[in-house]
Amino acid sequence: MKANYLLPFRFKRIGIILCIMAIIAAIFWLIVFEFGHNSIIFEKLFVDITYNDIGGIKSLYLSQMNSLLDECIAGVLIIGLTFIAFAKERREDEYISELRLKSLVWATYVNYLILVVGLIFIYKIPFMYVLIFNMFTILLVFILRFYWELRKSKRLITDEK
Repeated sequence: MKANYLLPFRFKRIGIILCIMAIIAAIFWLIVFEFGHNSIIFEKLFVDITYNDIGGIKSLYLSQMNSLLDECIAGVLIIGLTFIAFAKERREDEYISELRLKSLVWATYVNYLILVVGLIFIYKIPFMYVLIFNMFTILLVFILRFYWELRKSKRLITDEK
């Protein structure tokens, strides 16, 4: 079976490099953020727009500056995880395709379970952290489950020989 939706195998290595870079940058960003130093390297402006009754713009002003670095780190991490998750294996066959499908379904269940639990038990700003974490869980759980099952099946094959 030919899987056209998968990336070439070399993207896995690129994804691993991107993930390592993003994790190191995230740790650095958290340390700098905790000590109160704001990065002026990447900044974006929030623009507040208020409208009048007939839909025209009443006022437009810049409200605050915010670092763009955390969005860049999250983007690089998502791209890296996507490369790892959807890169072909060296030997891609029907069994591996079935493992991919089962792992993706399982990851989707876990992802939405976390979201529902967060909706029920967590409120206000902490819920935003759940949503941010939830962006990554489907890819992380898929990768962990897929490679766990792949490793387990390879172990079973080598034990039978």
